[in-house]
Amino acid sequence: EISRIMEGKIWVGHNIRRFDIPRLEEHFKKAGLPPPNPGGIIDTLPLLKEFGKRAGNMKMESLGRYFGQGKEEHRALADARMTFNVLRNAG
Repeated sequence: EISRIMEGKIWVGHNIRRFDIPRLEEHFKKAGLPPPNPGGIIDTLPLLKEFGKRAGNMKMESLGRYFGQGKEEHRALADARMTFNVLRNAG
C-alpha cells in the first residue's frame, strides 16, 4: 500500500537524498519488494545551505530553532511541518 501511495509522487525532505531514500530502499529490499519511484525529489538541505552557519549547523533541529520553529520531534507529520515552515521562513 505505501509503495502505491509513494509511486510517482514528489518526495520532499531535508537531506532526503543521502538519508531517507537509502533507508527506504533498504527496507523495501529487506521486504523483498521493489522500492517506489519518485516523480521528483526536493531536498531542502542544499536550499538552506546559506543559513547553516547562522543556525549553528545544517541539521533541521538547528534550522528549526533558528527560524523559531521549536524542537524537532522526530515524528513524521511534525517534522514535515517544521521542514515546510523553515523553508517558508527562509524565503
